[in-house]
Amino acid sequence: AAGRASVDPGLFYRFRFHANVEFICIDTSIEPHVFSKRLFDHPKHQEFFKTALPAAAAGSPMWRIPFCHHPPFSAGPDHHNTDGMEDLVQRFKSAGVKVVFSGYQHHLQLNRMNGIDYLISGAAGKVSKDEPDEFEDAGTVCWSPTCHFLLVTVEGRRMTIRAIGALNGAGNLVDIPRKAPSGSNFSEPMVINLP
Repeated sequence: AAGRASVDPGLFYRFRFHANVEFICIDTSIEPHVFSKRLFDHPKHQEFFKTALPAAAAGSPMWRIPFCHHPPFSAGPDHHNTDGMEDLVQRFKSAGVKVVFSGYQHHLQLNRMNGIDYLISGAAGKVSKDEPDEFEDAGTVCWSPTCHFLLVTVEGRRMTIRAIGALNGAGNLVDIPRKAPSGSNFSEPMVINLP
């Protein structure tokens, strides 16, 4: 209703969390028997995208956060940058998106391309232990082959993301170890600040 969803083929919807955060679900699947491209390219959904990802303008939510299954940028090792995502990535840029969440690759990756952070969190129940092999193509900042969930905190124009793996003996949440593409330990916080 009211432009908040577009369904069949695929599933697209958006919802607000308070006034400044809006989540946008984008179906990145390919269903060749339905449509020859990815489902977000289907003509049926273009009106949805005009309202869900318009050019950045006054009155837009401060944080517009798309999420999808297939990551536009991934260093692998099992799944690399996803083909057919160029138009979607351009929509993100035009709409002022600063962070995109996805899964598919079974570990944590923070990839940064053209001022947008692309977070892959696909290691809740299954983990790929192999090392990614295309860091430069994906713009990888850090990664980890460890089971985790993400804890995201938004405070005004600042978003902090923690990848949590367990509780310690005192019952506190413990961040998983992360690596830089060089192989060294990466301990910097994952923080996104809006301009």
